[in-house]
Amino acid sequence: MNKVFGKKTDFAPIKEDASRVIISYGYVEADEENGTWLEVYLYKKQMSSLSLSDVKDAIVKDINDRTDEKILSGFVWNDKPVWLSSENQFNFSEADRKAEKNADILPITFKIGEQDGTPVYHTFETYEELDGFYTLAFAYINQCLVDGWREKDSIDWAPYEALFPVAAAEAGAATE
Repeated sequence: MNKVFGKKTDFAPIKEDASRVIISYGYVEADEENGTWLEVYLYKKQMSSLSLSDVKDAIVKDINDRTDEKILSGFVWNDKPVWLSSENQFNFSEADRKAEKNADILPITFKIGEQDGTPVYHTFETYEELDGFYTLAFAYINQCLVDGWREKDSIDWAPYEALFPVAAAEAGAATE
């Protein structure tokens, strides 16, 4: 994925160069002449022909990948980066659930992330501190997901469908 800043006239839903197909989406106008958009690359060696389905899949995959990356490494708690891998999410959830029933498991220490290659640890002393952390992490994850869903829902597929009129007509007929 590549973020592009350029003139409005430079934006094209699909472009090709010698080795790849460049799919552009998410155009946002900066001013009357300029804007920004995202580009996804599909390499010609990996596909025999391009379809509307390929375009949609590439855009949705790119949004999903960026959402996953944001969840994984974008959360900061008490000025500490928190690595929200699936394993860490599970561990935080289980610790919160168990501490609610039995505070004897506290204090509990987690490696919550890394900063400049140095591990970042935090010891949760109380259930209230652990639950507050977990609640914020859960809210952060949920907001990332909502943002990704909104981004996917806001895509105007019409410019791509215009490039693949037969596939768009067949998709429309299938939904009727």
